[in-house]
Amino acid sequence: MLSTSPLPGLSINSLLIATGLVLLAYMVAKSIYLAFLHPLSKFPGPPAAAVSNAYMDIYARPSSGKKVFLKLGEYERPGDISTTRDPGLHAIQKRALSKGFSIGAMRDQEKVLQQYLDSLLNQIRRLGSHGQNAIDIGEALNWFTLDIIGDLAFGESFDSVSQASNVAISLITDALRYTNVEYLQRQMPYIAPLAARLLFPMSLKQKHDEYQRLAAAKAKRRIEKADLDRQDFFSHLINDCRINEKELTATAWTIIMAGSETTATALTATIFYLLRYPDALSKLGREVRASFSSAELITGKSAGAAAFNLLRITRTRGTNEEKLITSTYSGDSILRLKYLNAVIEEGLRLFPPLAIGLPRESPGAVVDGHYIPQGTTVSVENFSMSYDPRYWEDPKAFKPERWLVGLGVDRPSEAHHPFPRARGRALAKTWLTSKCASYLRI
Repeated sequence: MLSTSPLPGLSINSLLIATGLVLLAYMVAKSIYLAFLHPLSKFPGPPAAAVSNAYMDIYARPSSGKKVFLKLGEYERPGDISTTRDPGLHAIQKRALSKGFSIGAMRDQEKVLQQYLDSLLNQIRRLGSHGQNAIDIGEALNWFTLDIIGDLAFGESFDSVSQASNVAISLITDALRYTNVEYLQRQMPYIAPLAARLLFPMSLKQKHDEYQRLAAAKAKRRIEKADLDRQDFFSHLINDCRINEKELTATAWTIIMAGSETTATALTATIFYLLRYPDALSKLGREVRASFSSAELITGKSAGAAAFNLLRITRTRGTNEEKLITSTYSGDSILRLKYLNAVIEEGLRLFPPLAIGLPRESPGAVVDGHYIPQGTTVSVENFSMSYDPRYWEDPKAFKPERWLVGLGVDRPSEAHHPFPRARGRALAKTWLTSKCASYLRI
């Protein structure tokens, strides 16, 4: 009689049971190692994420466990500069976009910035009846930043300031809220889904999708346009990059949100803290009024000088960027507004526009005595760093003085990164400085 088992004396059933037990023992041993002995086991997090890839497969995929169709959706965001993992594509897009944030480009952008700033100040005076009526300054600042990013990125404004309202702003706000909900769901999968259902309406997802359609329409119109008289951000992407329309649409999604919402948030928060701390507001008002007799004198060139001063704080000393800004803007009166620069930095610390951490892949490094294996995704939350008492004395207080040189106050720059280390942060800080100074001169 022939045996069906490869091992004499053992039946197929016995072999299957033995194999199953070996696999089970292996899985248990591996889980114990991953949960308690792995170099990353010391870091807190969901146990399921430590022992299985199922956590990432379920919660870190846009389909949330549903099968992805072979044909991509029309408004999926493949390969935009903020999310792509392709180093080659990222380098191409970064190189093209950087031209829009160069010093020469910032010179060309001065008139655009001043045009919308003047329009906003006039609209604030009109709506506020020269101090008789209250207006929502946060909403007004969103008009301002959205119009600028529309003009600089696509060659056309959203007409928010002139209309004193715009549906695009509410779409961006809701899309950002939905993005934050998605982020929380990945971080706290056992709590966030229930909280999201209770706190956020189902219409939030619909607004998010509508915003994607808006960004796609903006990108499509810009692609179809002939060359403009003035170069914008998309000019460089279209002319210098071999990327398709889907990738341009994804980048438009990011540019609109990052260029408008973050700057408006920082401006609103800074004004809020100034109103909460009248001594700081009074001191800043005296400094601005002593340097400028009217808001009209605060030009983009003046703001660029302040951007140079702020760039020094963020450690670009000795770079070509600093030298170019110095040669363009040195000697301008706004360089003397040290307290204004300190106010902006303190506002960014207390209310960082980008509160969540940007994910980065470890090359295999030791951080604070702990080895982070190669390939591990890590991030640091700006909000947590900004309120950490190990770095900041009295961290919840608004103290611009902590940023003034010569007062004997430590400035832990390694714990302060309100904007990514990119060329665009100079433009962002230019907007912040110019708008704050002009607002105080109204």
